[in-house]
Amino acid sequence: MAEESKSKQGKPKGDRMSSLSDTLLIRILSFLPSKTSVQTSILSPRWRNLWKHLSVLNLSDEDFIQFNSEPFKNFRRFFYFVNSIIFVLKLSQVQNVRLSCTKSFTGDTMCRASFNAWMISVIGPSIKELDLTLFTLDGYCCRLPVNLSVCTNLVSLSLKGALCFELSDAKSSSLPSLKKLRLDISPPINEPSLSVFYRSISPMTVASLNDFFHACPCLETLDLYFSLEDYDRICVPALCLPFSLKRLKIVVNNSDKTQVLLLDNLSISDAGKLQKASLYASNASPSTLSKLLHALSGIKHININKGLTLFT
Repeated sequence: MAEESKSKQGKPKGDRMSSLSDTLLIRILSFLPSKTSVQTSILSPRWRNLWKHLSVLNLSDEDFIQFNSEPFKNFRRFFYFVNSIIFVLKLSQVQNVRLSCTKSFTGDTMCRASFNAWMISVIGPSIKELDLTLFTLDGYCCRLPVNLSVCTNLVSLSLKGALCFELSDAKSSSLPSLKKLRLDISPPINEPSLSVFYRSISPMTVASLNDFFHACPCLETLDLYFSLEDYDRICVPALCLPFSLKRLKIVVNNSDKTQVLLLDNLSISDAGKLQKASLYASNASPSTLSKLLHALSGIKHININKGLTLFT
């Protein structure tokens, strides 16, 4: 009996992952960086092709940075990996794309051509969530394709860094499913005369932004990031908020601190005028807060909570 009990205790319990369905395993892989997901193909024959069924791409050049390596060589490794992924996957099945390139990108011809090709490949009718972060080593700013503004199934859009979303004709935009929009875009240093959708906002670009809002009838969350200089120049009272908007977050970046203004629980009239809101302010200077309150001078009810740091 003792030997039998000892034998049972020493018997391996098996691999719990193997008992999971392929659908669940693919779901788990979708939360990992794409590089890690691809590496699981060596685990066993069953895992060899699981990553090819992913509907999520999570790509970052940080996964390909080698110490003391030149930026171009780092980007080249990233370039080969992304191209191989795009070549193998059925892009019609890709619904969520997160692309971050912050350590190796320059205005080099190869970098520019690669980024443009990737955007053309992934931006299409099947895309539902798009999260792009791009910081360049030489100040170059990448222009996003026009077809981004007509993705009818896009639900969430986040743009951060050296990206230029040009809307020469915002009225032609159509984003009927967009619910979440975050814009944190650097000014185009290499093309100062370019008409830019966001940053260095003037009354003309605010008008374009208002036209753009008409193309987003379901927009619920809007995050706008400004430098202090840009915020001081914007014409906030001219901004006509979408009727569906529930939360507006304004972040003003300064050299010494980040100011955050959050308007939550919004109630907006059919004319796009704010009627009711809760205001949360963190590190906001009197001038920054005053400018926003002046823009909200027609509001009927506002609940102010100043000094919170929860939203920084």
